[in-house]
Amino acid sequence: MIGIPSVIFCIYKGGILFSIFISIVIILGLKEFIDILYNKKIYISKPLMICSCAFLFLIRWLSYENFLELHLFLIFLILIISFLIEIFSDNKNSIESISMTLLGFTWIALSLNYLIDIRNDQGFYFTFSIILSVWACDTFAFVIGSAIGEKKILPKISPNKTWLGSIAGFFGSLILLFILFNYFPVLKTKGFSNYDIIAFSFITGLMGQLGDFSQSLIKRQLQIKDTSEILQGHGGILDRFDSLMFVVPLIYIYLYLWI
Repeated sequence: MIGIPSVIFCIYKGGILFSIFISIVIILGLKEFIDILYNKKIYISKPLMICSCAFLFLIRWLSYENFLELHLFLIFLILIISFLIEIFSDNKNSIESISMTLLGFTWIALSLNYLIDIRNDQGFYFTFSIILSVWACDTFAFVIGSAIGEKKILPKISPNKTWLGSIAGFFGSLILLFILFNYFPVLKTKGFSNYDIIAFSFITGLMGQLGDFSQSLIKRQLQIKDTSEILQGHGGILDRFDSLMFVVPLIYIYLYLWI
């Protein structure tokens, strides 16, 4: 009960508090990811991951404007350094280590990092509406899928998810955003068109579910139930933020390129 109000408060305050909050989420998420991999004998360079995240945070602290360009450079730099590390190591799973290093940085650190930019550029109400839309998608999918859903959508990956629940989740997200952006003055004044709202809905309602399925795929491949027990009964950080992993960067890119 404390968790959700705390998250909302951090989004509301924005600024340094929200940046610290997201940074902590990124660090804890990466720790979960690395610990899981180490348990499966897949080793990635902790110093490289620490330095990469430090550089990511430094870019923000320096208020560098061309984030996308510099982030692309950082990804290639990590790739090159990962190969150098593996070339001079005795690791027998070098391909897995390089792949997981890139996955951990882009999927967790880089993706969630863009949430700070969205909050700084668009404010509390827009940021919260996007997160609320993802929660609405999850809620509609669970309620409708549990009540009347029968045909499973991906039984080998997520056996409890149904086609009907997934469709309900998308429309729940669409309806919520349509209401918020058309009838709440503080959001209506931003001037987003109905086409923008539909685009946002596709991102939150479809990519949010893809993030959930992707997390389920990783956990099934690694044969684990939760990424950690840090949230006591609710799994780990990655279990709670998986739906945002694709949503956040895509919303940012949409705003950056088309708005």
